[in-house]
Amino acid sequence: MQLNPKYFGFTKIISDIYADIDTFDPDLGNSESSIYGIAITEEYLRIVVKDDYLPRISAYCKES
Repeated sequence: MQLNPKYFGFTKIISDIYADIDTFDPDLGNSESSIYGIAITEEYLRIVVKDDYLPRISAYCKES
């Protein structure tokens, strides 16, 4: 698949992914929450990538 060059917001998606990765805490259990409320679990990160980022990226890709 190739990225559709008409989509100029692709860097925003990547930036959002990096922001979520920055808040990911691999030591945080799925049933726990951070004392500061800013860390996310692996389970949450996986769900966000699957349900939010992949559809957004796929919408701007085309078959080669």
